[in-house]
Amino acid sequence: MSEIKRLDIERFIRRQLSELLDVEMSEIKNEDNLIDFGANSMIIVQLYVGLQEEYRVHLEDKLDLYKNHISINEIIDSIEAA
Repeated sequence: MSEIKRLDIERFIRRQLSELLDVEMSEIKNEDNLIDFGANSMIIVQLYVGLQEEYRVHLEDKLDLYKNHISINEIIDSIEAA
């Protein structure tokens, strides 16, 4: 994945989470645990659906709603591995 696309995806994820969780985009760091920001399973599903629609990636087999830690880096790594 090119560096530009990775940055675009990071920005997309931050923008989505900012709207869904009512936090500033700048407060969300790549390595932060999104659950600590209040991201529940429905928000994670919404985020994955948005990524699928925006970037045409299919992450169904990567979606684990029982994890106790999920970060922007982990999501992007899943996209790169798909």
